[in-house]
Amino acid sequence: MSEQLELYKKWAPDTALWTQWAKPVVFMNINMNLAYGSVVYERSLGNWTDYQANRLIIVDLPGAEGVKEGIGLARKGYRPVPLYNGVPGSGQAVVPSKPIVDGLRTGGAVLETISINNSANPVFLLDANRLKGAKQKPGTFDNRWCVVKQDLPSANYLKKHGIQEVVVRTNQLQKDLRYLLYEYQKQGISIYLCDIKKQVKVHTIEKPQGLGLFYRFLLLLGLSRNATGGFGMTIPEVSSGGGGYRAG
Repeated sequence: MSEQLELYKKWAPDTALWTQWAKPVVFMNINMNLAYGSVVYERSLGNWTDYQANRLIIVDLPGAEGVKEGIGLARKGYRPVPLYNGVPGSGQAVVPSKPIVDGLRTGGAVLETISINNSANPVFLLDANRLKGAKQKPGTFDNRWCVVKQDLPSANYLKKHGIQEVVVRTNQLQKDLRYLLYEYQKQGISIYLCDIKKQVKVHTIEKPQGLGLFYRFLLLLGLSRNATGGFGMTIPEVSSGGGGYRAG
């Protein structure tokens, strides 16, 4: 078994109920030969909630902050599920991936020390930086990504497993997630936000304007799919002969 797969299994064990939604993209593209930075997992993270059987949590924080919050909530009994779908890139990557890679690598060892029930409710982990920036100069690795309907369980599936509310831990609610939360809300699931002050408040999602199928099509059209899955591709450079493009 490869080191990448071993690490993935720490975060997404076969026996866990919500593993089918975990994204392997980052794990399968980690260079395990590179040194990684130390990440400190403060025990105070996640103290804004206790485990509640009717609650699902989405953490949408930048970089390693989301991973650390996931570990904190694991100590409360939740199952952290990484949804990171951008391929790790080099220093030329649009979305920095090293903080997430460092967090997942060091966090895997921490998870092994925490006992989590196989049917524990999930805390889905997103990177708040996923859509920041635009396509840069040729040669840049465009690994921006978004979360779509298929990345999360359906409202019916959540209700089947007793989940009646979704709490989003974020500093700013992003457009792609807002669309999905609106769909949950329409199906009778209550939406709460936990803001930068870690205060949980009920939140009504207004019907998003321009965020239907057409919006999602345009959104995905501007992102770079990777051949191995997820998002990430080097922006082509114009050839010196002016007759087309070549891969950077």
